Amino acid sequence: MTASLSGSTDRESAGKIQFPPLNVSSTVPGKGDVERHRIGFQPDLILTVTWEKQQHSFAVEQKASSTPRTLEAAIGQARRYADLSQGQYQPMVVLPYLGPDALERLVSAQVSGIDLSGNGIVLVLGHLFVYRTGEKNKFPASAPIRNVYRGTTSLVARVFFVRRAFPSVTEVLREITHRGGETSMSTVSKALRGLQEDLIVGREGDIRLLQPPKLLDLLASNYRGPDVVHCVRGRVEDMPSALKRFTANAREFDLSLVGNSPSRYVVLPSSEETVDIYTSSIDELLRNVAFRETNRFPNVRLLESRDQTVYFDRREADGFYWVSPLQAYLGLASEGKREQQASQQIRSDLLQLHYEDR
Repeated sequence: MTASLSGSTDRESAGKIQFPPLNVSSTVPGKGDVERHRIGFQPDLILTVTWEKQQHSFAVEQKASSTPRTLEAAIGQARRYADLSQGQYQPMVVLPYLGPDALERLVSAQVSGIDLSGNGIVLVLGHLFVYRTGEKNKFPASAPIRNVYRGTTSLVARVFFVRRAFPSVTEVLREITHRGGETSMSTVSKALRGLQEDLIVGREGDIRLLQPPKLLDLLASNYRGPDVVHCVRGRVEDMPSALKRFTANAREFDLSLVGNSPSRYVVLPSSEETVDIYTSSIDELLRNVAFRETNRFPNVRLLESRDQTVYFDRREADGFYWVSPLQAYLGLASEGKREQQASQQIRSDLLQLHYEDR
């Protein structure tokens, strides 16, 4: 018997499931409802739905989590219950929350589902189709771990656009460290569990990226620009010489350094581009550099930041370091319409492995 979110049993929570305009009643099944001995377990609930003169019964698998992985498991179990009943019951899942993606998955699987937040789909082919969405998640603790796609923890997700598969958690950590990231084994393990629950990563044999497009979407939707503590705009007259001097200063003073120039990856229809230079110390970076601070037609913007995400997997070219293709994509995808359109070329290249393991 599955425990509800409050810790009570299904018997205590069975009467709380409602789905207007349908009339819903539920009971905890006995041994005779679906033969337990044939599969070793039984549905959590038997749900009866009434609409006008129609009445339909459902064998329900109830879960205390709302992750995509949990949903897939629940769909499979509900189908098995329904198959065993030989037409007596339809399959249904009950979860704390069913968002739009989860509801669409249920439609494609032709399985009904109701959440405890007021969303759901009740489907009986040829007889009934009721779809409700838009209610907020009343159980946010049951939502997927979102911070695996944001901040320092997102380095675990990002590293899969360097390599698609790893033999072990240790190798994931080693690759992140090699690419300039700093994290711990425990953080990597927790992040991988979150990615696995979201069906982004599979762990059968090796640790492998399963859904690159979905991972890009999640990284983009959760993206926040690097945390900047100080910004200076200005001009350098000789950009190649200035970049080489920046690199020399970064090595001498042990500074973090990376530049962001999207035109290295895509063609942007613009006039002179302002190059963003991220560093851990603007003052030390500018030593012996011919730089004039000005807000009038600047071609360099210096940003002081210790945010790991912008420096992670930087790429060296022509004696300078540039942000990774993934970081360039995320930055463009979070800006205006023109930048978002330009970002699609980088997205295509990322998905086609053009930048993998370089």
